[in-house]
Amino acid sequence: MRIKNTWFILVFVIIILTSACSNSSAENSLPGVFSKVIQPGVQNAPPVLVEIDTDLPEFPETMMVYKILTPDVNDEYANKIAETLGFSDPLPLEGDKRLVYSYENDTYILEIDMQGFIHIYTTEEVETDESDEIPTDSECIEIAENWLKSNNLYPSDISSIKTEIASEISEEDIEEIEPEDIQIEAKAVIFKTTLNNKIMNGLGTKIVVSKNGIVSDFSRSIPETEEYELVKLISSEKALGILEDYLSSSTSIPPENNNCIANMRAFEKLVINKVDLEYYLGAGYMQPVIVFEGEGIFESGTIEEFVGLVDAVSR
Repeated sequence: MRIKNTWFILVFVIIILTSACSNSSAENSLPGVFSKVIQPGVQNAPPVLVEIDTDLPEFPETMMVYKILTPDVNDEYANKIAETLGFSDPLPLEGDKRLVYSYENDTYILEIDMQGFIHIYTTEEVETDESDEIPTDSECIEIAENWLKSNNLYPSDISSIKTEIASEISEEDIEEIEPEDIQIEAKAVIFKTTLNNKIMNGLGTKIVVSKNGIVSDFSRSIPETEEYELVKLISSEKALGILEDYLSSSTSIPPENNNCIANMRAFEKLVINKVDLEYYLGAGYMQPVIVFEGEGIFESGTIEEFVGLVDAVSR
């Protein structure tokens, strides 16, 4: 049995984004990339046998860190974005403090959060018949690209475009239906974006295409940045050792959590088949991380996609 994770690969992670306020050297002042991440784990997780089914790459000695430039999201800022997307006055403020600007038209709701990230979605169920089919992967990509271009939202610096299942009929609704008969209700088209020619992990643009080719959801999380400082990097071999120590820890929150996070720990064997250098938004900066991808294999035979991130900065 194989289980796939969703686009936001690191589950059960609470991320608190803050800004740095020091101008001294990065080695002394740059916050740890995971210093604001709380990731509860499993107490007394089983030891993990790690196998490498790929070459460990050689990475550059240094890499640029970028500081996040949080925009001043006010009425003027939000209304300007809303107007370009066909929305008018914002919905009334709820509560004492604004956390998001919300707008509504005949088709969609637009939300602009205080980081300037955009979310557009429809709140109505997409009307379809059982005979309606979800568009093919290539058709979904074409629909998503046309929608983005028509709304002047097409991202730049795209590294890849891929599709994945966004929703399907749940198992409790189809207990007696064979797996091959499960109906896909929507597909997500993921546009991965680069910074300094490196993928921004977990960030980018996502379009959800439902049956009949209807765009039911759009989200964009691409921060504005400026160069901060060059930092020295650790080797992929050292990063692998940190990952192994993290997976072998018997505590629910391992000491290695300062340098490593992963989407799961409680399995018996890990086969790593991809290692890459990417950027991760942490502590107010886009910082380099070494990403390990592979398959976590459980004693039951279940296989899940594994993703682990290791702080690549030599501190």
